[in-house]
Amino acid sequence: MSALRQQQPALSQPQELGIDEGKVLLRGLTEGQRDQIRRDGVPLGPRTEGRSAGKYARHWRRKDGLYNVVLEVTPAQNAVWRQLAKDGEWAREKRVKIAPYLTPLGRALRRQMQSRFDSLWEQGLKPRWQGVCGIVCQRRAGSSQDSDRSSMSSGD
Repeated sequence: MSALRQQQPALSQPQELGIDEGKVLLRGLTEGQRDQIRRDGVPLGPRTEGRSAGKYARHWRRKDGLYNVVLEVTPAQNAVWRQLAKDGEWAREKRVKIAPYLTPLGRALRRQMQSRFDSLWEQGLKPRWQGVCGIVCQRRAGSSQDSDRSSMSSGD
């Protein structure tokens, strides 16, 4: 863990927490959606008033045959994506998930919590990631939520 701390850049607070505010991750795109974004950009409609919603950076194919696409974004574009993620309407219509882009440190921290996430899923809960490595659960039978947050320094 100390090697990761040495590699971590001394930048803004979100970067230190493991989220790259200059990028957004779109998860679960079809090949056609991926190609359209590479060719034409992201079709967000009236939400962006004709402005660009980000620049295609890269993609990779997932095991299920769908694609994840990374967009480079400005702070204003990132704010639009965060709002779209909260609203959920655009993502449901396109059948795409909008997620923050994790830095190498953020991915390492999340890997440390992955076994806990998997354990909660096996217990019949519906865990979801909150931030870099926080886990929020909702019981399948009810609507009460339990939080299980990791300490950023645990496991050193």
